[in-house]
Amino acid sequence: MKKTLAAVLAAAMALSTASVAFAADTMDVEIGFVDADASESSTNAKMGKTTKYALNDISFANRSGSDSTFTTEILGEMLDEGWLRSSVAVSSGRNNFASIPVIKVVDGQPQLQFKFAHTYGTDDVEADLAIRLTATRDIYWDADLNNNNGAYTTGSEGNTLVLKKGDTLAGEKTTFKAAYDEITAYGEDMTITLAEVDNNAVVADGEELYINADSDSKVTFYFEDTAAFNTKISGAQKDVNLYYSVDEIDDIVEHYPDVDFEFISFYGAPSFTNSGSMTFNAIGAKNTTVYTFDGETLTPLDTTFDSTYGTVTAKGIKKLTTFVVADQVLEVEEEEEPDDEVTETPDVEEENPNTGAC
Repeated sequence: MKKTLAAVLAAAMALSTASVAFAADTMDVEIGFVDADASESSTNAKMGKTTKYALNDISFANRSGSDSTFTTEILGEMLDEGWLRSSVAVSSGRNNFASIPVIKVVDGQPQLQFKFAHTYGTDDVEADLAIRLTATRDIYWDADLNNNNGAYTTGSEGNTLVLKKGDTLAGEKTTFKAAYDEITAYGEDMTITLAEVDNNAVVADGEELYINADSDSKVTFYFEDTAAFNTKISGAQKDVNLYYSVDEIDDIVEHYPDVDFEFISFYGAPSFTNSGSMTFNAIGAKNTTVYTFDGETLTPLDTTFDSTYGTVTAKGIKKLTTFVVADQVLEVEEEEEPDDEVTETPDVEEENPNTGAC
């Protein structure tokens, strides 16, 4: 009996001195964002550009039951030192991204970075993101560190447990949006500059176009010094995204090294209710030719040369696409047709018919 009692007491003593193993936990926290460029709270992203959001301070109830705060600076240090591992969960809008959302530390500042892909449409796009920060080791608070002001540490002796290895600070879902902006001014004549394109100020409101058109309901869009589109605006005109590029198309330039070109591409291929005329620089005077390009085929347009203004104009344009202006007629290589094949009849040895004679 005494031996049994002693064994029970020994086991109880062992349990009282053993360390308690914690299971990893997920703690819901509030994570706010500040536009790293504008230094203001924002969830408005930039279409087609990398958007950077600095993470705000994060407060939470720690493992010891008291409150802890990870400031932006502390978060940056912990991520740099590997005490925390970051991940970004995308719950909706995954296909809207041109680059995968990540957390990066820039000059000690943790930032959420991602890029929405260009849609060249007129509607907003959005995506839902949630940030998770997972402890890769036990993290404690030492009240005597850092000139007696206290600091976070991985040393456990006499310190307050903040996060156990595997614990995760899970931010709530945040919806980020991106949109193209309207052009800066409406009128009978409107210029959309490359600077406005760079700022995504390219959407033309159909109703505003109609209201601001002249008595003949015509407007002219000037695309800097590259081209101009003139059309009659209908009351039924829908919004159009006039995002454009004047970049060279490498395949064409390389294929015709001795030709001078100008390019203008409307990636959204905006359509107008009524047809209009597209005017370009006559870079080859009366020899200037204009083509549409669908990525594979160059299709010539009928144009009229104006020697007074040094331009060429194509009529009947309803859909803005990729236009290629050349200073001469392009020689298009035609595929060689195969020669007609002559089918030769093989020689056949004739045999005498069987007459039945012996």
